[in-house]
Amino acid sequence: MDSWKPTLTIPPSLQKSWSTPPRGRRDDVNVLDAVHRLVPNACEELLSAAGGRPKKQATPDVAALMARPQDFAAGIVDFGGETMTGSLIFLSAFDFFAVFGPHGARATELKRQSAADWVRVRDCAMEMSNQLLGRIKNQLRKIGVGVEPKLPRAVSGYALTVTVRERTEKPLAYVGAGFEVFIWFDAVVKDSAAGGARVDVVAEGEFVEF
Repeated sequence: MDSWKPTLTIPPSLQKSWSTPPRGRRDDVNVLDAVHRLVPNACEELLSAAGGRPKKQATPDVAALMARPQDFAAGIVDFGGETMTGSLIFLSAFDFFAVFGPHGARATELKRQSAADWVRVRDCAMEMSNQLLGRIKNQLRKIGVGVEPKLPRAVSGYALTVTVRERTEKPLAYVGAGFEVFIWFDAVVKDSAAGGARVDVVAEGEFVEF
């Protein structure tokens, strides 16, 4: 059973409207269920486009990364908008970004001992988080929710440990090709939020390489 749920804080005044499907269209769903589905879908599409074969983990285990945070990196991107604010974290091991990151990182073998290569890996982590949020943003527009990403940032080592400890919910996690990927999606819905106009969603493209 899929027990993952996005961390979505909704004001009491909006609990009913955001948890009840709007009337008028047979394919309408409530926002909570929509976010629950679209975040994993966007993750799987991105990882598949990057060359991985993602398989969702039912019981994510962050023990390994907490024991050796120096082997991992995470891209973090905050977002805002008239409807909600929040953040997304894309976290994985150095070797994952070296293999599946944008083309520049895969062109040569990256080494953990190299400070320059760590810079490139953190750049990859930021880009992966940015691309994932871009896909989520595109799907949120379909249900009338607009968000605007801010500039991404990256953490590793002790800063990564602090970031993970601050999470109150378990991550969405995938395993494949010998790697694990962890994603956190946290959002707070504004008191003044209201669904916007529904729009046609642009078809997702391939994984962007630089």
